[in-house]
Amino acid sequence: MEHHSEGSVSSDTHKRKKCCNRHTSNQIQRLEAVFKTCSYPDEKQRLQLGRELAMDPTKIKFWFQNRRTQLKTQNERDDNCTLIQENDKIRSQNKAMREALQNVICSTCDGQKLRIENARLKEELVRVSSIAAGYTGSSSTLPNVPYQPAGLSHKEKSLMFDIATNAMQELIFLMETNEPLWMKSNNNGRDTLNLETYETMFPRTNNQLKNPNIRIEASRKSGDVIMNALTLVEMFMDPIDFVEQHKWMELFPTIVTIAKTIEVISSRTKDGLDGSLQLMYEELQVLSPLVPIREFYFLRYCKQFEEGWAIVDVSYEFPHNKHFASKFRGHRLPSGCFIQNMPNGKSKVTWIEHVEVEDRNPVHMLYRNVIYSGVAFGAEKWLTTLQIMCERIASYLMDSVIPSPDGKRTMMKLTQRMVTNFCESINGSASHRWTTLSTLNEIM
Repeated sequence: MEHHSEGSVSSDTHKRKKCCNRHTSNQIQRLEAVFKTCSYPDEKQRLQLGRELAMDPTKIKFWFQNRRTQLKTQNERDDNCTLIQENDKIRSQNKAMREALQNVICSTCDGQKLRIENARLKEELVRVSSIAAGYTGSSSTLPNVPYQPAGLSHKEKSLMFDIATNAMQELIFLMETNEPLWMKSNNNGRDTLNLETYETMFPRTNNQLKNPNIRIEASRKSGDVIMNALTLVEMFMDPIDFVEQHKWMELFPTIVTIAKTIEVISSRTKDGLDGSLQLMYEELQVLSPLVPIREFYFLRYCKQFEEGWAIVDVSYEFPHNKHFASKFRGHRLPSGCFIQNMPNGKSKVTWIEHVEVEDRNPVHMLYRNVIYSGVAFGAEKWLTTLQIMCERIASYLMDSVIPSPDGKRTMMKLTQRMVTNFCESINGSASHRWTTLSTLNEIM
């Protein structure tokens, strides 16, 4: 009985101690009120609270520590909930944007049907414009369609091959030879052609340089391009007819306003584009209506060498072509580029521009120095434009904002159309008529 009595006493003592460890509601309210104003009370404040609440200052210290830990845990839990809600919101927005992008770019559309319909509409526009021009007596607002021969005979094609082969040999020689054929300019350091040496090496039977209005523009420039050699060659030799736009034109929107393949004399073979020959037409521009465009019929010939690819352009004169009457008289001597692959995915491009120009009309004073110095259509202008366009293409391909390949292609086409439309609207092409508003624009 005594043992049972001692056990009961011990149990009652434990219950009393446990009850003594609990804080009353008044104590908790007072501690919470102090915690809101000061979560780190010093020893003096704890002693004062102890006397006021009849509590041990050590217990008050532990209560504040536990309360701070509890508050920190609660804040972290609230922050986590907020972050989860924000993450879910961003996921929903991302999903909605992807669905909207898929609706805009329909992968199931038949691109071939769209191109055919586009071609039909263009033909209809040309027909209606021609009819309207007949009634109004005004010229069509569309660009002049280049003269296309009814058919090339075997003899004409053989002649074209001979012209292209000789032009390729001359271009390679101009690429590999320095002094005395090429001289460094003292003014700007550019490569300039020594005309006397050139005429000695490549005499011409129908030399028209005796005409005082005829001059020679010749330049050479080398540089690296962010695109591999084969891709560049394929874009240069892209055989597009009158309906579609030439990919080569897309590389030079500020220089080339029209580029058409009239006839493919020799297309790609089992060896690729090696030996490909095309008869083409082009219009070259300066971004101003004060400068007339330059028009050429020319042969483009592609040849692969051990060191890289060579592409040569040389003018071709139709013997009985009266349909083509240009205000600009020019002859493209062997010009073009040599493209070498680099180990870093780039290409080294050496460009040569060699043109015989007859200035039938005086050049506007604002552009006289640019035109006569050869800068406007020189090799440096062509190469710099190519470098800029290839950098732009590379930046689009690496862009992570639009993850879809179709979306990137659509964006590239949109920006290309914007640049092309802008350049076409301010050049001196016959398809755009500009009116002089002031006598200040007259040639001086």
